[in-house]
Amino acid sequence: VAILKNDSSSGAGTETEERVVGFVQVILHGMHCEIHKCRPGEAYVYTLAVEPDIRGKGIGTKLLNWCEDIARERECTRLTLEVLGGNPALGLYERQGYEIRPQSCL
Repeated sequence: VAILKNDSSSGAGTETEERVVGFVQVILHGMHCEIHKCRPGEAYVYTLAVEPDIRGKGIGTKLLNWCEDIARERECTRLTLEVLGGNPALGLYERQGYEIRPQSCL
């Protein structure tokens, strides 16, 4: 896992010898994010993506675990994310113990 950091976010990517196959970006309280405002004690998974031909091989799990580690290091008590219904990643989040709270974007 390669770690990427700047003043506005933290991210990690995974790669094979030929290409990047997964990426995740975490937003913490005080960091700029146009779609979500983190509360104190919250870490928000802004982006988590894995190349379709690599899915099912544990990359998403490793990236999500990295997010959880960052949240713990920063003493966050909540790690949140948003996902559209029907997204195959829902299974990953459920297996990791995330609670699904249906919401409307309207």
